[in-house]
Amino acid sequence: MRLRHLIVLAVAYIVVGCHGSSLPNVSAPTAAMSEFSMVPAHAMPNMQPSAAELRASSFGPIHPFYAADYLAQHPELVPHAGNMTYHGGPVLGYPHQYLLFYGRTNARVDNTDDPDNIYGFGYYFLKGMQGSTWLNTVTQYSHIANSRSQLRGGWYDPYHWPHNPIRSSDLAKEALLFVKTAKYDPQGNYIIMTPHGYIWPGYGKLCAFHVAFRTPSGTVAATLIPYVPDVSGCGRGTVNNPGIDDGVSINIGHEQAEAETDPRLNAWYGPGAAASNEIGDKCAWTDLHNTSFSSGRFPTQPLWSNAAVGCVNP
Repeated sequence: MRLRHLIVLAVAYIVVGCHGSSLPNVSAPTAAMSEFSMVPAHAMPNMQPSAAELRASSFGPIHPFYAADYLAQHPELVPHAGNMTYHGGPVLGYPHQYLLFYGRTNARVDNTDDPDNIYGFGYYFLKGMQGSTWLNTVTQYSHIANSRSQLRGGWYDPYHWPHNPIRSSDLAKEALLFVKTAKYDPQGNYIIMTPHGYIWPGYGKLCAFHVAFRTPSGTVAATLIPYVPDVSGCGRGTVNNPGIDDGVSINIGHEQAEAETDPRLNAWYGPGAAASNEIGDKCAWTDLHNTSFSSGRFPTQPLWSNAAVGCVNP
């Protein structure tokens, strides 16, 4: 099954949200999280996209990272065995990452919208991930580079907050503003985090997604990393105890590897459709463990290696 349009998911889960879907209680961040609290970041400007820019912009289709609980209930979505093949589309040959927290009061501390500091945790995971052995698996696909200068910065938006439940139009506008602020980069993956307590498109069904996003400047890759500690099936506590933010690095790593190897759902995937057979999908929720990076230890999942004909998690 393939999710074709973000708007379909948004409508479906707005209905869920209106019928009293509740969020679990989330514990306060542990003392160890303080090492990831100092994020060098820039405030997004207080601006709105023009009508012409919005008409020229579009999302989709999206590629979902299904929650572990949902996958267990839907065996038809489990990836097929066998190596991925190339389908002719572009990859991010020299990838860059841009990180934004959509709806945050400041760069360092926001105990209301980010009580578990997923922003700092995600930033330092990206910082350590670039050029790491863990990410080297992507280099076998169309010669993708794995340099140590991929992370291009962090931003936070103190002026705009999404609706709750989050609408597809919220994400489209914010992604467009993010690309304008951080500057258009055809090799970039624009990673957007959303606040605690918000129901995102696909809530309870998927944990994150990546998407090809068309802007007036050109097509870019974008990724949604919602507040994954809010849902147990998205990685919380799967490696560490309490492991509140375990799912943050698992989801970011999964989505970044897929954005690099299949940014428009027409490059590396298979056998079968791209919807559940990309480099991260084929190893989802297996062999989860802490991996040491230059910036700290973070939970990771394996990535599919054609060379090894299997999942690799150094």
